[in-house]
Amino acid sequence: MPQAVDCRTVCKRCNGGVSVWRRLICTPNGLASHAALDIMPHFGWEKNGSSNELSLSFLTAAVIDGTCGLGVMAMLLKRTSPPRRAAVLAGMVGGALPDLDKPFRLFFGRSCFPPSVNRLHYRIQNEDPHRLPHEIVFGAGMVAWAATVITSE
Repeated sequence: MPQAVDCRTVCKRCNGGVSVWRRLICTPNGLASHAALDIMPHFGWEKNGSSNELSLSFLTAAVIDGTCGLGVMAMLLKRTSPPRRAAVLAGMVGGALPDLDKPFRLFFGRSCFPPSVNRLHYRIQNEDPHRLPHEIVFGAGMVAWAATVITSE
């Protein structure tokens, strides 16, 4: 969820009403933001995110995180001015894209990315199951910050 919020704030600077080019750079900005947040210590069931197992505890956390993330994304998009909405959505897509491997593995039995992309994504993870309280505080802080930034547009 923090990736979606961070991408919204990063892409506010893209000013989607100006040009198609500025909207296009928001997707790579979202990808970069996702990578930066994955490198930081964060909550995860497996140390370094290296497991290919989709355990019940992982799926429970993923469904809660994904549902909260989609809700926050919808709220932030609704509060974004129409000229900027496409750029913000592009940033959110970029921020969410690297985690599509999980639903693909669950529903189709394999990742949607080539093995080299999966290895890179797993290698940069800095996950630990004891960081959940920090993740909740960080996520809430990011939502509050993003809502403040949006209100000040």
